[in-house]
Amino acid sequence: MKFGTSIMIFFLAIVALVAEFILYFVFGLGAAFSGDLTTLSGTAFFFVSLMVLTVATGVLAPICALVELIIKKKNIGVYTMVSILGLILVALVIFSTTGIKTVTETELPRESKLTKTSSENQIETSKQNQEKGIEKPQKENQEFEEKQAYIKYVVLYDLKAGYYKTYLEEKIPGVEFKLKNKGDRTLKEVEVTVYFKDAAGTIIAEEDYHPVLVTKYSLSGDNKPLKPNYVWQMERGKFYKADSVPSEWKEGAVSAKITNIEFEG
Repeated sequence: MKFGTSIMIFFLAIVALVAEFILYFVFGLGAAFSGDLTTLSGTAFFFVSLMVLTVATGVLAPICALVELIIKKKNIGVYTMVSILGLILVALVIFSTTGIKTVTETELPRESKLTKTSSENQIETSKQNQEKGIEKPQKENQEFEEKQAYIKYVVLYDLKAGYYKTYLEEKIPGVEFKLKNKGDRTLKEVEVTVYFKDAAGTIIAEEDYHPVLVTKYSLSGDNKPLKPNYVWQMERGKFYKADSVPSEWKEGAVSAKITNIEFEG
């Protein structure tokens, strides 16, 4: 190994070390946000190992070149450097199979294992209750039955469908309708499913719409609840697009129903 080449390797190692250090923080930060301790430990070990090998290469290159220059035996410096790097790599591999596993198991909180055991016990108890037929109705089932009982008070009418012109004078399938809440409860969400039919009256497609959707993340609807006796309708000149409806659709052939509601409060 020429001494000039070893100096070049030394400076390249410095550049590589800086790049690896930056990447370590970037990927290490992502692993930390994932909350997975194993991923975090693995990422840290990978970059630390890479930096160790980079530093070792940069330091060994000029030293081994100097040894070769003194001994005057061709390629002895290269062989020496490769051998030492190989030993370092073997040591890192051995540590990866023992050290990381030990660190991960040590840092895992005991509460996690207790929580997992508790969850397993709850699942087992639930299964036993189901087998014995003594498990109480779930809250979700009660809410579902309550919604189904109220849906009949949400009336959908003035349903229209056809090809509407967009601002670009392009004709696309679309629908219009109105809603009225004839019940005594305020609704924060109403889902309407429109079914599109062909010439034979067969349903060939469907679209879900949320005309009432009260949420700060809402991208549809007017973000207002539907109060008792209130009527919802679209703004003048607007309609719901139905871009995925196939060309086999017969214009105007649709049906619709309320498929889900959510109560306010």
